[in-house]
Amino acid sequence: MILSASVAPTVEIHIAHAALADLAVDAIVLPCHSIGSLTDAARAALAGRGAEGFEAAIKAKAPLAIGAAILADASEVEAGSAILVPISENADAAIATELLRRGVKAALIAARLKGYRTLALPSMIACDGSITVAEAARAVTQEMHAHATPVPETIYIAAPDKQLQRIFESAVTHAERAGCSL
Repeated sequence: MILSASVAPTVEIHIAHAALADLAVDAIVLPCHSIGSLTDAARAALAGRGAEGFEAAIKAKAPLAIGAAILADASEVEAGSAILVPISENADAAIATELLRRGVKAALIAARLKGYRTLALPSMIACDGSITVAEAARAVTQEMHAHATPVPETIYIAAPDKQLQRIFESAVTHAERAGCSL
């Protein structure tokens, strides 16, 4: 169920009341650690639907640079592919808004290069306390709004609970008002 939609300059952003693994899109984005593991939030978003396979794909390429992206098969979920993007060095490292931005930008570039028209992201918000959920949501949505190419055309943010939905709706509105002059 789509709760809200926003049209950015080149991409339509939707906040979906759905589990990431259930969204039928060209690719899902999975935040990870450059050492070769999914973030706890990404693992939880998969809810037992292929996390081990994705971690094997990351470990085969580790260490990954923050700002890089790798592709993996996503046949265990509704999406056709997964784009894995490191947002921290390891599970103990603090995650800054700039690292989230770099992860989102890497995912958007990978989607453009592969021609993925639809993309889905989990909240990409770490619970390490280094930044607030609202700050992280603003960074993620601002990077989406700043994306200057028409591919991907549509991005879904999987926000399975009402609090995350409200936070992302506010972040999308904030990014629209800011006009992406970041």
